[in-house]
Amino acid sequence: MTLRHRALEIVLRFAMRGGSVSLSQEPLSRPPRKLLVVKVSGLGDGLMVRSVIGHWQRVSPGMELGVLVCPPTREALSSNSNFRVHCYDPRRDSVVTFLRLVREVRRVRYDAAVDFEPYSLLTALFMRLSGIPNRIGFAGLPGNPRTVLLTNAIELLRSGPLWSNFVRLARMAAPLPVGELSTLPLPCAAEDEQWLNGWLRERGCNPGSRLVALHLGVHVRTNYKAWPLARFVSLAEHLKATVPGLILVLTGTAAERELIQQFRSEFSGEAIDAGGIGALGRTALLLSRCDLLVSSDTGVMHLGACMGVPTVGIFGATRADHWAPVGPHATLVYATQVHCSPCVDVLRQIAPLECVNAEKSRCMWDVGVERVLLAARSVVAGDWLSQRDSVLMTQAPASFSPGDS
Repeated sequence: MTLRHRALEIVLRFAMRGGSVSLSQEPLSRPPRKLLVVKVSGLGDGLMVRSVIGHWQRVSPGMELGVLVCPPTREALSSNSNFRVHCYDPRRDSVVTFLRLVREVRRVRYDAAVDFEPYSLLTALFMRLSGIPNRIGFAGLPGNPRTVLLTNAIELLRSGPLWSNFVRLARMAAPLPVGELSTLPLPCAAEDEQWLNGWLRERGCNPGSRLVALHLGVHVRTNYKAWPLARFVSLAEHLKATVPGLILVLTGTAAERELIQQFRSEFSGEAIDAGGIGALGRTALLLSRCDLLVSSDTGVMHLGACMGVPTVGIFGATRADHWAPVGPHATLVYATQVHCSPCVDVLRQIAPLECVNAEKSRCMWDVGVERVLLAARSVVAGDWLSQRDSVLMTQAPASFSPGDS
């Protein structure tokens, strides 16, 4: 969110304080014919919401869907779909553009909208200005008047997975399959499949190769939540020594190319640079071919989990109970006891500008390579990570279960 949008939120909160409205905590009586889905921030969040949409489509295939997105969520929510896409870029678009977008959405005449933002006043205001009769969302933090702009709301539970909150909210708008739900793979284009086959062949990958993806980076504003590069290098050296046919794949954005190159200069083996390969669908397909993904808490971690890749998420600065990767073969490692961890709680709008510990990223340094390997063994297919003759592994804990911390 830009400074001008933060200022606007403050003005709106002041203007709307003390407002009241008749608010329902019940789901809609019947599924909407046209539904707008709102998610403007967070790649990982966007991927989870896309999975919710996939579950909706299985139950209500005739429902017309639109998505209101910003650049961070556009690909996750709209790629390879027939959704109406309404996109707003807060860093470039003006108030005039915002009002044009409101008129655009009004013309569609959506029956309902679901706002998956946990606390945003501006997204709730957008739904209200768009004339959508049923506006569903989270009630927000104490003192946040966004409920004045909603018609149906539920409390955001801050003691469990965000995924569970999204599923609860989605059930307010339209039926979902019964029982516990998991995330779904991101739909990918056939042309991307063809591209990936050629890309892998050019880099010497064959059916006998063992592909392990490492995602080294995190968002630059919260670089303290990254697993240290030295730990990634140590993990790679161990895999190189123990896994026949190993090919390391380094994923990342174009902005993380320097980090990828630093890893390649410190690692004694070969590693494929997959940074900046293009559309999100290409990264999703690449991950789907991998035997393992190791990542800090990032959007790519959630992408791998959605694609069904054996995924290990590494946590320390962020709350693992909120942001654990959700998927059939996903787990996490949280292995620190420093008093300041976790320091990031997005659901309460808490994210320090820098690490407050005397030793930067102490919580992430506390996660050893052996813990990550044990976590990986709990989710990978087969026994290719079962070598026990490494000096490194003699120092590992005796047992591990998925989600162990």
